[in-house]
Amino acid sequence: MPQLASDEILFGAIKGAVEAGSLMARGQSRTYLEETISDAEISDDLELFPPLAPISGAELSQKTLPEAWEEGTSSVSQVMAALAASKGTPIPWRLIVAAVNDGLSNNLFEITKGSPMQPWTVDDADKIGLQVSQTPVTIDFTDFTAVMKQPFDGAGQPTLGWIKERLESKKGVSIPDEVFRNAVQKAVDDKIINLVDPLTDDLYQIRVKRPSWIGHAESHLTEIEIQDLTETIGALIEIAPELDFNFRIAITAEGDPPSAEVLEQINEALRKVADQLKFD
Repeated sequence: MPQLASDEILFGAIKGAVEAGSLMARGQSRTYLEETISDAEISDDLELFPPLAPISGAELSQKTLPEAWEEGTSSVSQVMAALAASKGTPIPWRLIVAAVNDGLSNNLFEITKGSPMQPWTVDDADKIGLQVSQTPVTIDFTDFTAVMKQPFDGAGQPTLGWIKERLESKKGVSIPDEVFRNAVQKAVDDKIINLVDPLTDDLYQIRVKRPSWIGHAESHLTEIEIQDLTETIGALIEIAPELDFNFRIAITAEGDPPSAEVLEQINEALRKVADQLKFD
């Protein structure tokens, strides 16, 4: 009788740890993390592991798991099985759902018509179809700054080819050459990246100057805060004259569409600041 009570306490503690996310458990039918383990799975054969790290949507993409995709389509069960094979362990359902939602929010893939609606259960995995997103790939300045902060273990300086590989890994899709070239040109024009070599046709061999440090700050500003920023710019330069400060301005306007005359007046006012500032 004392042994039975001891087992109940132990299994209760295990169930609590798995539900809290501090342990991962693998039973006969599936792997559990941050969810309730069925009583049928509670036995001496239950395997316990440290919890897996979160999985990004890019790890489920066609570029990362080509074996799970065919002609741009797949299913959650297929990517789940391929990911488990690559990691050498079954993947908890909660992490799969989170990764799928991350992929959806980043336009890596879409849910096919006829698939079950969320919330999903593991029994829905075969029924949830995926297809490569038709949304065009975009690259912005934050993508470049994030990649340039990554460690570079090669000889010499990183190249645009190195940057493209990491952007594709991050986004989980192949980036068309023209999209990448245009993004590089804009990043160079905006002084987000500095090229060692001229921007020629041999795009991916072009070396990139790697700064020793990149700082990035971003926030929505009110009109008054923008006025304060103009005063702060001088202070920043005085505090750290050795740093090259660059500023990007994004302006949005919401409401009923303005007339063509009002829109032209708005753009005329913006052009007094910079020719590139205008609303389409």
